[in-house]
Amino acid sequence: PRLQYSKKIADFRKLHLEQLHDRFNKYIKKMPAYMFYTALPQIVARIAHPNAEIFKFLHQIIFKVVAAHPRQSLWTLLAVCTSNQTDRRARGGSILQSLHSSKKADAGALNIKALIKSGEKLTEQLLMACNAGEFQGNRTIWASLSRDLGFNQKLCLPSPMAVPVESVLTATLPTLTDNPLAHKAFSRDVVTISSFQDEVLVLSSLQKPRKLTARGSDGKPYGLMCKPKDDLRKDQRLMEFNSMINRSLKRDAESSRRQLYIKTYAVTPLNEECGIIEWVDG
Repeated sequence: PRLQYSKKIADFRKLHLEQLHDRFNKYIKKMPAYMFYTALPQIVARIAHPNAEIFKFLHQIIFKVVAAHPRQSLWTLLAVCTSNQTDRRARGGSILQSLHSSKKADAGALNIKALIKSGEKLTEQLLMACNAGEFQGNRTIWASLSRDLGFNQKLCLPSPMAVPVESVLTATLPTLTDNPLAHKAFSRDVVTISSFQDEVLVLSSLQKPRKLTARGSDGKPYGLMCKPKDDLRKDQRLMEFNSMINRSLKRDAESSRRQLYIKTYAVTPLNEECGIIEWVDG
């Protein structure tokens, strides 16, 4: 009887899993990419899942999001491709390869292959800027991006990648009266990175984070802090949680009247040890 019961439970679990997979197959195709984009870092975090069937679904979701919104979402995928863990790097690379070879990856007039190549070069240079330079002492100093940090602008700029700040990377969600399938989550005029100023502020704290200033395609300066020797994925999750709190505060009449909110900013990991934090003045 115990054996029969165990088999019954196993059969039930298998059936339940198959039904879940059927739902995934159905709704990955039906749901617009921006809905998955809102949870992309959490989806990519599971890219090394040991179950091949689950990775197949993760692959489909990540592919769909990057194909639809490459300027914004490539930051998340490229961070996996520069991972220190072999399995994560290999799986990220397999999705990039699918994007390279697929005719479905059509982001309007955007050349996805050229965008990936540009993103890889920019990520490589930013990782170098994070880690290069020997800065001693406990004083905040000025340094040269090209001379002291080895950043070569000619190799990667101007870049079609979105400036990694909250106002550019955040997808807008449809209102209750909007058609969610027709909704445009991002502005057509995405602010991209034109150049970096050569002056870099190296802060005095232990990891020696560096404040870079990017010049956007809109002509405005954007402060970006490159932080070495720190896993920023936890900071990224905290910002996602704070954004949820802000949505709840906005829905509450009293909180909305008092204009209560938590100040949030973009956190963009480049791998498990380095990343970019949007510089917020004040």
